[in-house]
Amino acid sequence: MGKHISIIIPQDKLDEENYIIGQIKSGNRVDHFETQRRHKDGGLLMISVTVSPIKLQDGTIIGASKVARDITEIKRTAEALKQSESKWRTLTEAMPQLVWITQAEGPCIFLSRQWQGYTGKPEAELLGFEWLNFLHPEDRKRTEEAWAEAVADSADYDIDFQLRRHDGEYRWFKTRGVPLRDESGKITNWYGTCTDIQEQVDARRMAEAANHAKTEFLANMSHEIRTPMNAVIGLSEILAASQPLTPRQREFIDTLQLSAHSLLGLINNLLDITKIETNCVELEHIPFSLPELTREIVGIFSMQAQEKDIALNSSIAPEAHHTFLGDPLRIRQIITNMVGNAIKFTKKGSVTIAITTSPSSELHHVYLHVSVKDTGIGIASAQQAQIFDKFTQADMSITRKYGGSGLGLAISKNLAELMEGGITVHSVPGQGSEFILHLPLEYAQENKNILPITPRIDMPIHKQPVKIFSKVLLVEDYRANVLVATTILADLGYECDLASDGEEALAKIKAGRHVYKAVLMDVQMPVMDGFITTRAVREEEKRVGLPRIPIIGITAHALSGDRERCIEAGMDDYMSKPFNAETLKEKLTTITKNAVKAA
Repeated sequence: MGKHISIIIPQDKLDEENYIIGQIKSGNRVDHFETQRRHKDGGLLMISVTVSPIKLQDGTIIGASKVARDITEIKRTAEALKQSESKWRTLTEAMPQLVWITQAEGPCIFLSRQWQGYTGKPEAELLGFEWLNFLHPEDRKRTEEAWAEAVADSADYDIDFQLRRHDGEYRWFKTRGVPLRDESGKITNWYGTCTDIQEQVDARRMAEAANHAKTEFLANMSHEIRTPMNAVIGLSEILAASQPLTPRQREFIDTLQLSAHSLLGLINNLLDITKIETNCVELEHIPFSLPELTREIVGIFSMQAQEKDIALNSSIAPEAHHTFLGDPLRIRQIITNMVGNAIKFTKKGSVTIAITTSPSSELHHVYLHVSVKDTGIGIASAQQAQIFDKFTQADMSITRKYGGSGLGLAISKNLAELMEGGITVHSVPGQGSEFILHLPLEYAQENKNILPITPRIDMPIHKQPVKIFSKVLLVEDYRANVLVATTILADLGYECDLASDGEEALAKIKAGRHVYKAVLMDVQMPVMDGFITTRAVREEEKRVGLPRIPIIGITAHALSGDRERCIEAGMDDYMSKPFNAETLKEKLTTITKNAVKAA
């Protein structure tokens, strides 16, 4: 008190203070100017000051009143925010992503500068919801719906969409956003990034195109291999049924059949690998019996085990004698591979199949365990992980000595995993191996019929006089397969007409529709393929009002979707090459009976 104000004014602020005093002496008020004052500890305070002159009634100025407010912390906070915003902008500008911030349920309040460079528009035009105009029209609706759902659920926002660039090109972006909350947990803003994923999308499309090309290539190769293979297997079966045969001729034919079926097995394995890699494996969910399945497998390998003087044993736990739901063909394929390997690599001793179950936490389910244990050569621990790789065996010496493509276990492992199971192996070199299949299975209702697991085994068709009871039109352009099919049809009692392409088939059907009980339609032919030909037949029937003639599609592709394509084209059934006499007989019998019922 009584001291001059200058004692608390920093030296560099005296001129400022003198200016304020001059304003007061002139009768002016000075509102809220910011300055500094010295603190008692020697530090400086930031203050906001309002100064007003004190006047007498006659207007004489006798002093001044000052109201000072300490704004030091406010200034520090403002500076910190300014620096934080500067760092934030520097950070977002250094990021490759497009950064955005929106209000809780309102428009965008921040877009990084990358948005301006990408769209060619200033920030003012992009704020609000105007940026949605840069979305591809096909993506706009689902993007807005996904955003509304994320806001409603207070959940993270994650979506892919296409954004239009300044040059008009659309590129794919992955957008992710998270809600920002205050101390009470209330959402105040949303923060997110848009990452350019066009290169990944292009790479995925290229990979899909490559997979499609590979599938097409393998389908064509399958056709080219299976078509002559059908002739080889078919003619060998016809020769095997011929009488009389010398022992030497019988040996030749048996060797021919064995070699042909081995080659067909390799082709099927390659196709299975392709189906697995392209996610084209379709699993059945039908009732089947484990005891029946086991009996079939033992029957397949019993002769082979006897020839090697190996004991082939099997046991099934009582709890495994239920009816289960699953894919019996694929399960049999896995177990068959395991048993086949066990016999192949066992010189003496035994191979034992043991089937047990264990409880599952899921209602009406159980875990199946199929153990195939042998007393064979065994596998070193370092090599056990490799045996499930494609085209791999334990070592090259085994490949040379025992043969094999190294595909069986790889396919079995993948099939087990597709069925949500797996295969484990325990082995000691020189003592033997144990492979165990683990699968979750569902109990079937006891009143469900158990479907046959495999087609019936062919019995030789002995030539004998037969009565011709119907005529079939065979549409086939490969001469060797014509010979096989006509021979089998004759042995089954069918008379056969031939057509080498679709146009010839249409003409013969039109001229002799009332004569043919069925049409065997090769799918891949010159001029008109089987699909086009079948559609033309069905259109003619519909147009004229003719009864439906049964058509069985025959294809050498044997890939996933072939049967569906045949049915979609209007065929009544489907067979893959190579086919056998028993299958053809069943198909013809069933299809002609159905045709009679429909009539």
